[in-house]
Amino acid sequence: MSEQPSAALCHALDRAATLLKEGWKDDPAQQASPDLARLLIELHSQTTAALEHLASVPGHEHEAADHGARHDHHEHDDKAEGGKGMATLHTIRRYLAQQLESQGSLAADEELHYPDRGENSDCNEQNTLSVDSFLFDADDVDDMIDAGDLPSHYCQDCGSRNISRLTFISHSMSLHQLKFMYNTIIPQYCPTVRHVVDIGSRLGAVLFAGCCLRPDLTYTGVEVNSTYAAQQRDVIDKFNLKAINVVEGDVRQHTDLLQQADLVVLHNVFEFFGDKAYSQELWLTVLQALTRSNTFILSVPAIEESLDTIGLPSSSMSHLKRVPIAYPEPVDEDDEFAEDAATMFLYTVVEPHVESDETSRNADN
Repeated sequence: MSEQPSAALCHALDRAATLLKEGWKDDPAQQASPDLARLLIELHSQTTAALEHLASVPGHEHEAADHGARHDHHEHDDKAEGGKGMATLHTIRRYLAQQLESQGSLAADEELHYPDRGENSDCNEQNTLSVDSFLFDADDVDDMIDAGDLPSHYCQDCGSRNISRLTFISHSMSLHQLKFMYNTIIPQYCPTVRHVVDIGSRLGAVLFAGCCLRPDLTYTGVEVNSTYAAQQRDVIDKFNLKAINVVEGDVRQHTDLLQQADLVVLHNVFEFFGDKAYSQELWLTVLQALTRSNTFILSVPAIEESLDTIGLPSSSMSHLKRVPIAYPEPVDEDDEFAEDAATMFLYTVVEPHVESDETSRNADN
């Protein structure tokens, strides 16, 4: 007879870990011990995992429900939080985090190209650190900083006290964005979607969240990096995610996939991964391939912003129409769910795209 973990014990341990961690943060003397920090973080992680397991065991769902209600950082999508799909997704996140040697930042053969205009033009190699927000949320980042596993500042003048906070960037959607996409955007604004194509699928956040939260849909990820493509296939095999197909290659050679999609996802897709000319070519290829009426495009950030950053005219997207979204009202100034949701923009194809002379001339400049 297999033993199930006690929900009462898990709740008690989790509460103790939370209180100890809060006390540790307020006590400079205890902060000198990184081993204590790691112990508390591991205790919190293990009790959370045990309660998520209970949520998936028939007859024990109610025992874990209180944990989900108390520990969800936000009140949005409460029903999804307690379900088996979310438990599976968290298991996938933990598995990926254990497989990676860093904070999900970059593959060994990746090189970032920092934009020289737009919102991220102040990012550079010195002041910017990539941390995958699918794997690590804001609380995880705080925990890693507290444990000494992640720096929070950089020195502007080596050896001096002139330090500034690092900028953290992510190349994956956060869990908040994924929940808003699958629990709100698709059912409310594009309910006809049956097939989702993610361009630059990276670690597979959009694909895995889709399988867990919307198992009735099918998914294709296009990823040029062989390391990430292999990582996605590993997760697909391990967790038996049969609704996902991963295509390893350059999207310019797979434009047919865009024409087959009901929803195309573009998350910071080209901004940090090539120079201006390369980014222009990729964007024009994608936009010109979106010819099927009523195809939806979900973009982070807005497509208009991405085109402006690389110097392409708005006429490049004249065949797209923005779909207004009612974003969640923030419950307070620290509401990360509302903040992340507000970065997502939905469009639909209204007429076939014909490249204009103006677009060609501007792309050549």
